[in-house]
Amino acid sequence: MIDVGGRAAVARVLCPSIGQREAAIIETELAALGERTGWRFALDLTEVKMIASLGLGMLISIAMFGLNGELSSLIRITKLDRLLPVAKDEKSALSKVS
Repeated sequence: MIDVGGRAAVARVLCPSIGQREAAIIETELAALGERTGWRFALDLTEVKMIASLGLGMLISIAMFGLNGELSSLIRITKLDRLLPVAKDEKSALSKVS
């Protein structure tokens, strides 16, 4: 996590895939971060190559960026891009949540 001027934060997911186990861990950590930042943070998924369906559920209220081609396609094909705040880069994601 990186605090950006006290207004918003960036959380970086460093594991290559988010399955049931990882989703639970990430969701717990994001809940703690949300409480500290007033739920103003963006999620960097640059290192993530695969998200299982359970992992998608935790993304509903988080601005995210760094999606690779496969993840971007998955979000678009499932029409989740209409629900999920997806940004092209960190600055754009932070502006969505600040």
